[in-house]
Amino acid sequence: GCLFLLCYTLLVYDSWLLSARGRLGHGTQTMKHPPSPCDRTCRIDPLTGWCLGCKRSLREIADWPMLSAQEKREMLRGLAGRG
Repeated sequence: GCLFLLCYTLLVYDSWLLSARGRLGHGTQTMKHPPSPCDRTCRIDPLTGWCLGCKRSLREIADWPMLSAQEKREMLRGLAGRG
């Protein structure tokens, strides 16, 4: 549904943004961005507010493309603790 479309759009945008940064010469001295944790489940648990697949909140999903590599790594570490 709509959530899947949002997740997919953000995943495509994130890939495009990373490739554009590479073409422009940005990021050559920065850390490589980790891949998105999205597994395309894209369903929100009404009790936790987290996606059943990647365990991110809607805000975290929306913020992902704009995060630095370090911020993405920090988010991934936090997601590891979500059951």
